[in-house]
Amino acid sequence: MTAEEWELLVKFDTDNPEFVRGFECGQVWAELRAMPGPSGDYRRLVRVSNEIMLRRIAGACGFAAEFTDSDIGWTDMALVRDSDMPMRPNLLLVKEGEADA
Repeated sequence: MTAEEWELLVKFDTDNPEFVRGFECGQVWAELRAMPGPSGDYRRLVRVSNEIMLRRIAGACGFAAEFTDSDIGWTDMALVRDSDMPMRPNLLLVKEGEADA
């Protein structure tokens, strides 16, 4: 399947790729925060351009992340609950340049 064969179920009223990236991160954040209990894995096809942010979100929610790139701009994200990484209650706000990459 080529990238041209994919389309959104709901078209956004903007073509700004940063909006789409943020929306995708927000969806993953909400789904991970809603998962009950300390167990459970999560898998989803996501944009390659979101890998860094999704790693941060996964870590904040107590998951270890693995990504397998595809050839169409998407990557298979597999998250496994990491018992050594307890879920943080909220993302922390830090000054620009002080955050860990």
